[in-house]
Amino acid sequence: MGRDKIHNLWKLWEISLTNSPLMVMADSPEYCSSLVFGAISLISPLDFTTDFRPYFTIYDEDYKCIKEECDRGATKAILLGVTNPFFLKVFNPKVYYLMKLIIFFFKK
Repeated sequence: MGRDKIHNLWKLWEISLTNSPLMVMADSPEYCSSLVFGAISLISPLDFTTDFRPYFTIYDEDYKCIKEECDRGATKAILLGVTNPFFLKVFNPKVYYLMKLIIFFFKK
């Protein structure tokens, strides 16, 4: 990890601690779920109370419900791990304001 990226961990810690909505994107389900669990572990030993999905797809049974919440602007605190760029168009920008950070930071 480059020294110029350390500030990104601080922001990720802040988001995890405050239960702010976040969507992380990676090249593979393995990286995706590792990123989600890594974000959760940053606030240990505190409990992570936000709804989280280490690997979320459009085939997930809650996809429609979560999308409707985003469309209404009633996005609850959620941490989503995705690999499909389709989610960049679907979800409200407030959900993924760190998306560039996560894609750049953890890409192979």
